[in-house]
Amino acid sequence: RVIDTPGLLPSGSDQLKNEKILKSVRDFIKKNPPDIVLYLDRLDMQSRNSGDMPLLRTITDIFGASIWFNAIVGLTHAASAPPDGPNGTASSYDM
Repeated sequence: RVIDTPGLLPSGSDQLKNEKILKSVRDFIKKNPPDIVLYLDRLDMQSRNSGDMPLLRTITDIFGASIWFNAIVGLTHAASAPPDGPNGTASSYDM
């Protein structure tokens, strides 16, 4: 069985929406917990705040820390050029 969530959003202001989605998944998997969890994240999305930490915290709060014991983390778009900055040139990942 595969459960694919809609794209979860990383910002703190989106966590209520994420919680609703994740709670429905939690209720669905109560009787049959997953063998693995595949967590995919894009590395080409630049953020000046705490990045994906609010989302990771929400996932951990809803499913418990044990959700990460059998997790596979995939990082995508690592070879992509940095996104364009406000002046039209490629921005730097240095902060």
